[in-house]
Amino acid sequence: MIPYADVIETADRRWTARLLERLEQPGVGEEELHQLSDALAAASDPHSFLPLEDIVCDRARPASVRGAASAALRGMHHVFVDVPPGTLRCWWREGDELLRRHALLSMDGARCPEVVVEVAADARHPWQAEALGLMCCWFDRPEDEAVKIAGLSHADPRVRSAAATALLWDEPVAAEEALLAATADPSPEVATEAINTLRYYPTRRVIRRLLQLSRAGVEPARESLEEVRAELLVGLCSRGPQVAARVRRWLAPVWPLLAFTAGELSPDDDRPSAYPDPPSPSTVPLADLLALLGDPGASPLSLQERLRENGWAGYSPRQRERLRDVLLSHGDPLVRECAAGCFAAWGDAAGLVELATDANCCVRQAAIYPLGLLPPCPALADVAWDRLHRWDVGGTRASEALSTFAHHAGLAARPRLAALAGDPRRREGLRAVAVDHLACLGAAEEVRQLAGVLHEPPAVTWALHVNLLGAFDSLHLPPPDLAPLRDEDNLYLQEALAPWLG
Repeated sequence: MIPYADVIETADRRWTARLLERLEQPGVGEEELHQLSDALAAASDPHSFLPLEDIVCDRARPASVRGAASAALRGMHHVFVDVPPGTLRCWWREGDELLRRHALLSMDGARCPEVVVEVAADARHPWQAEALGLMCCWFDRPEDEAVKIAGLSHADPRVRSAAATALLWDEPVAAEEALLAATADPSPEVATEAINTLRYYPTRRVIRRLLQLSRAGVEPARESLEEVRAELLVGLCSRGPQVAARVRRWLAPVWPLLAFTAGELSPDDDRPSAYPDPPSPSTVPLADLLALLGDPGASPLSLQERLRENGWAGYSPRQRERLRDVLLSHGDPLVRECAAGCFAAWGDAAGLVELATDANCCVRQAAIYPLGLLPPCPALADVAWDRLHRWDVGGTRASEALSTFAHHAGLAARPRLAALAGDPRRREGLRAVAVDHLACLGAAEEVRQLAGVLHEPPAVTWALHVNLLGAFDSLHLPPPDLAPLRDEDNLYLQEALAPWLG
């Protein structure tokens, strides 16, 4: 018997071969198939990737077995199975129903986003809810947000719930009205998802609605209201009297409803001004580390613990040479991903650059942020700029690549940053990050030329406006007429307006 609970808890890869063998045996019941899938996902063994893919693609096998293999591949706990977009498109075009579904659920904002959006926008497609569920991250263009918002009015509560969840991270301004309406949805699940998403919408309209629901005993509304109140208190107590006065005036219509206590408005000042430095990590003896890296059955839990908490600086130059090749050529993407921390500690730019071109997307991404911590080097700026424009870079990955570029390019980054910040075709989040870097580089003229953006409606959120106002403030530039923004219902925008509107 396979000790499924123990295998799952310890992520024991020594059972991988036995798990795969059992998965292929006839007559395995549904409950055990779920256990097999969970155990394989917990182990996250690279040796299981191809056998599992073969099972998913084999139409002669029972659908239940293929489904278990699919769930394992898509649910790996410690690594990401990076299927090339071309393969996913082929499965989507030519596969049977199970393979097409597996392909769709393996797609994201980098791999075949056009397929995901097409299905998510099709109100008649049976997998619309699943496609909307894939749009939580990396689908942050205005046209993507419109698809999610449209899903809130679908006849099927599964689709409405998925749409409300998909809107959680991007916080598009255009979704607020539909989300407020969804808090009264006849489906409790839909209403709860809408309420949970609205905790990231610090506006007076949301405050009123959450208060109303809280008083009616709706627990998710109480929790969301507490998060909104916490955000308000940051502006009222932690960002200086000018911001506090502006936020207080903006909140005047709902101030009595919020019922802040004197204690909340006068936070405890006994917090330490500085936190002690963490203890230096211990260095795993080289022989022990090499043995761990050479063990094909090593648990990913052990690998993560040893590699991420290791004192890499403690190895001698000769030991580093031995480790370097092992880390770069290791067959487990988890090891190569953790190697980014090693090369950062060593200041090994070449090692990080090699990881930045790795076959696995998570490894590539892990290398970009550490590159930005190395001393400025124009050659590394070119690496980061090239990485920024790769097909698989978006969201936080793009922001980190841009930050790494700005760090290494220095003042030479100003023209590219200005062009990016002023380009409405680029993603709003990336434009906002570019503005921040322009301010840090003292690029007053480039920031001044972006003033017209403040008179444009938000493409998705107010982030670009907020960062641009921050840039005008830090560079001591007179902003354009801000009167049109005075009454906009958004906490972060009102905080950013404080230096001028008081």
